[in-house]
Amino acid sequence: MQKCRVHSTIWQKTAEIAVCIVVALVFHLGENAFAQKPSEKPVKITAIKLIKEKPSIKKTDKGFEISFKLEKATDVTVRIVNGKGEVVRHLASGLVGGDKAAKPFQPKSLSQNIIWDGKDDDGKNIAVNCKVSVNAGVNAKFDKFVLWEPDAFIDIGAITENSKGELYVSSKYSVHDSALRVFDKNGKYVRREWPYSPAVKGVSEFYKSQFKARGTPSPAGVPDYEGNIVPLSVNHSAAYYFYTQATGMGASPSGIVFGNWCWEGDGGVPLWVMKNGVPYDASLIRAPWAVGAKAGSREIRVAIGPEGDFYITDSNIGVLAHLNGATMEPVKSFAGDFIIKLQSPRSVAVRPNGNIWVTDNSGLTVFDKEGKVIKNNKDLNGQLGANLKTGAVYLLKGTKLQKIESSETFAVTAEVSIPEKSGQIAVDSENSIVWIMNGAGKDTLVRALDKGKSFELKIIKGQKESSVSFPMYPSVGAGKLYCASHDQGGVFVSDIDGNNFKAIFSGVPQEEGSGNSCVDSEGNYYLAIQPGWKGADSIYKYDPKGNKLKFGEKDKITVETDVKSVRGVAVGQNKDIYLSVITANTRPNEEIKPFLGKMMPMVVSRIDVYDKEGNLKEKGKVKLIDEYKILYMGSNQYGFYYHNGRGVSNGVAVARDGSIYTIDAFGSNGNPTVGKWWTNKSLPEPERWRYSNEAKLVKFPPKGGEKTPSKSDAEWEHAGVSGTAGWNCSAYECATAQIAIDEDDRVWCHDAALYNVKALDAAGNLVLRVGVYGNEDCKGGGGNKKLEGTNIVIDPEVPLSRPTGVAIWKDMLFITDEYANRIVRCNLVYADKEEVELK
Repeated sequence: MQKCRVHSTIWQKTAEIAVCIVVALVFHLGENAFAQKPSEKPVKITAIKLIKEKPSIKKTDKGFEISFKLEKATDVTVRIVNGKGEVVRHLASGLVGGDKAAKPFQPKSLSQNIIWDGKDDDGKNIAVNCKVSVNAGVNAKFDKFVLWEPDAFIDIGAITENSKGELYVSSKYSVHDSALRVFDKNGKYVRREWPYSPAVKGVSEFYKSQFKARGTPSPAGVPDYEGNIVPLSVNHSAAYYFYTQATGMGASPSGIVFGNWCWEGDGGVPLWVMKNGVPYDASLIRAPWAVGAKAGSREIRVAIGPEGDFYITDSNIGVLAHLNGATMEPVKSFAGDFIIKLQSPRSVAVRPNGNIWVTDNSGLTVFDKEGKVIKNNKDLNGQLGANLKTGAVYLLKGTKLQKIESSETFAVTAEVSIPEKSGQIAVDSENSIVWIMNGAGKDTLVRALDKGKSFELKIIKGQKESSVSFPMYPSVGAGKLYCASHDQGGVFVSDIDGNNFKAIFSGVPQEEGSGNSCVDSEGNYYLAIQPGWKGADSIYKYDPKGNKLKFGEKDKITVETDVKSVRGVAVGQNKDIYLSVITANTRPNEEIKPFLGKMMPMVVSRIDVYDKEGNLKEKGKVKLIDEYKILYMGSNQYGFYYHNGRGVSNGVAVARDGSIYTIDAFGSNGNPTVGKWWTNKSLPEPERWRYSNEAKLVKFPPKGGEKTPSKSDAEWEHAGVSGTAGWNCSAYECATAQIAIDEDDRVWCHDAALYNVKALDAAGNLVLRVGVYGNEDCKGGGGNKKLEGTNIVIDPEVPLSRPTGVAIWKDMLFITDEYANRIVRCNLVYADKEEVELK
């Protein structure tokens, strides 16, 4: 790196630049939020003057005194740059003009004087032929998507076809994450249905509807901190309200798409239903054929009849059901009923004449449209599909796909072998295509084109060369980009443009904090991983080329025996390794016996420090303590109830001065706390819906400290972090948090429930929020264009559907959007900038 030799400007002023100076305001918005009428076009604000006059530099006995004055309070970043425009010293960054200020700024003043000692970030003296760069009003501008392959798919749970020849694919990870995507006849991506697009027709009306889950009516659309109307939840805990995992689904010509809710519900089988691209009625719908049923519904199959209705088999309940394709209401077409009792039905198909083909324990049975048995063949069984134009019925029996055109003879008129057995098919009647789910192994689609007397096969692999499914936990260093995928059981590395992609750890079932990671100042990568379900957490280290490194003589760091999982990794300036850990949820009886029936303080989580050789240096440098009432004793366990709900360290980051950041999580799995917030009428809207305020970013001094329900050694706390796991929810279900500190000492964290990430300065001032709700169909760079007459952003500048992590490389911001299967890359820019040469 050149230090300071020639004079040049690293920034060229642009005529227009979008400016976002963000503060956390509470908007008292109700129905009028939908009535606001902003400009139809993205608003561009002409570059504004935030720096009142050109900064001055004065040589002193301590170095150089840099002085500047602002027009009004805003964030400022001061750097020393060399002739190539490279930053050689990150001098100061934070809010100027507020009640508190990050050092070396002074609070409550628009005029600032700071000292530069003439050294670079490494403490080396540098030449005076440099420039002081004063930057004000930081904002994030969309740059590109990285590690995104729209045609990729993984973990398919169900497939179906609509009447337009479009293939719906339901994918999932864990019990919470789900995706519903649509592909064309060649297997190319068309659109994302869930999470839905903010630009889909009818979204404004949908946002005015209510969810009716968990006993508390709540609006489908709520204001974020900038007044934009966004979904209440499509995030992690949307599974409590709506999600699209399924083992079977169907799509009607009326625009209805539905599937079975994989979680078993009390008193019947819940269904998710979408209509014209948004959740239908925003309500949990019970399958009418299973109301009051004690059995769960793990396997359904759905066919469309010639009139556009749904015909459903439920293998667990043991029925064939007929529902209206436009209303989901029962159709009593079977001798006055809408169901027929069957013996563990496997599949269903309906021909153009209305005859219904069903496979169950009795073989293949053909019913007429009134439910009367026409014929049965005990030797035929398997998965069914029908072409509603030609009348052909397709039977997948083992690895044989057969075409049958007669219910009299069941003669096979075409047949083909597929590579592997499959449990589901879907028929494209428009293009005479039979789709076989996982027909060539996991994460594959087999496309069988009906040529009349034969089939033409094409295998489409869901795993693409540089795709990451449900990406999480990014880290950037030495020009390398790392991110984890629990779904794929691996961690992947590429350059910052997403090229030269490879796995450095893959194919291993993972649990708990797997994928929590960081990069040190030399670009080495540290990874916390827990293979399997019960293994011990370990920390691994890799060089920038992906080669495994040792900690002194150790191949890995194995955590203490009382640790349940690692929830964060960071490396300090002296190469000490900081681990955020949660403790095991058991305690010896002798420890809890004195507290039986009383409140017992417990170190729920802590931050342990290891030296660079991998030796434990300090156990519990930071301790988060909560109190639990001990209700009973077991063989080696205790009973308790969640008293306070906090005390769960998620993520860890260490600043250059040694300050320690972590997130004090709330709740068992990051879901909205209905009883505390939604029913609290004393809280004004939209604050009632901002349940993310329960979790907090916490800053501890370099010496560490404790935080209990009654006292805290923390320097400050910032409420508003969400999508964060608690104590009793493993990371397999509940994503842990990630914190990042950039070179200017701004600390970044995610507020997933409100679809943004944010930066704070070292004093705890909110500097910037980045992102607004947008799904995979949002292309980025839209300037936050809104739907005319509403406050709904339909073309976000930075679209996010579930931001799970953030990383910074120079002035590039990387955000993993778990639900869009991609990483969003932004450039950090400034509304105003002044540079002065050092002479």
